[in-house]
Amino acid sequence: MRHFLGLLALLLGATLALAEDDGVVAGEFELVHDGIKVGAKKVLWKNLKSLEDVDPDLAALRAEYENRPGKGSEELADHLDWGEWALECGFSDIAKQEFELALAIKPDNPGARKGLGWVKSGKEWRPVAEVFEEKRKALKPEAKAAKLDLAKWCDDNGYRDGEWKLLIALAVADAWDKGMIARVKPFVDRRLPETAMRPALTGRWRAEVDTTGHHQVKVFAIHAIDFRKVDGGGMLYKGTGKSLEDFHSSDAVILSCADGTVSLADDHWEDLPPGVGGKFDQANFVVVQHTAGESTAYGHIKKGSALVKPGDTVKAGQPIARVGNSGASGYPHLHFTLQTPVWDDAGKGGWISIPWRFDDFRVVVANGTACDFEVKRARVHEGWVMEFPQTK
Repeated sequence: MRHFLGLLALLLGATLALAEDDGVVAGEFELVHDGIKVGAKKVLWKNLKSLEDVDPDLAALRAEYENRPGKGSEELADHLDWGEWALECGFSDIAKQEFELALAIKPDNPGARKGLGWVKSGKEWRPVAEVFEEKRKALKPEAKAAKLDLAKWCDDNGYRDGEWKLLIALAVADAWDKGMIARVKPFVDRRLPETAMRPALTGRWRAEVDTTGHHQVKVFAIHAIDFRKVDGGGMLYKGTGKSLEDFHSSDAVILSCADGTVSLADDHWEDLPPGVGGKFDQANFVVVQHTAGESTAYGHIKKGSALVKPGDTVKAGQPIARVGNSGASGYPHLHFTLQTPVWDDAGKGGWISIPWRFDDFRVVVANGTACDFEVKRARVHEGWVMEFPQTK
């Protein structure tokens, strides 16, 4: 049974990643400096021809579970394993069924109790949500450390809803809180984006390596990428690079990545000379909402370049602004991320940056290595130089 469960774990990770001899990879993969790893096999950048991030086939996983060998003859450990597997897949009905079967074998099993939403409080088992609310109400509003401790307690006891609620409150109160960010990142890293997106730019662009870690210190930017346009030789500018016009990125058209509605737009701040960093809150930007929980943010746009205003509907590939150098920028570039809105109990809101993917582009340099492979769908990674298609 455990061998079969391992197979289903692989299926959950991707629809089983394929690394064929012809350099075509589809599924789950791990990036390393000189290529990608699929299981124990490595595909070098120069040998890669096609890359696609494939979501798990949940219907196939359910079918495999229903048709598993040994069905109906599992022991306690088997039911616990299946219950944990089902939770990972998001199959709450299967998880409930398996943990209840485990309890039928051993009524006081802590793993099964935890899986069903119970926690030991003193000498009795109580609903974890109930105990969580008691602990949360006892916290002082300013008690950051205590909230993080309670978030860990939620994680230890399998109460993800409670942990997320606390993390949201901390993120809204202080988007730069290090302890909160450390817990948010693994929480959202497994999230599958709802919005299919085309690239926000056309031509050759480099995803800059965040050498200073400035994106990782604020929760609304942890999955952000800074894009800078390069020429065929990898140069960022022509001439001396002392004027904005020297930079290939400057004044480039920015496109909406998907259909949506403009929720925010501000383009009144001045563009600064190259090498001059402005204030964080003086960056021009456009935000487009695509679903109730997903919006794209386009930062450092050129003064007066916004082609849209809040309330406007936009289509994928529609020009919405131009690249500038406003705010804490330094050099012309596009700061891009996908983000989800969050609100605390008082109704105060904020943003959390979440994973995103672009469809249909090519990578011509990866971590300094010349290559040429198509990307059907994948997260953009720092250090990639990409050819983004022209609008149709």
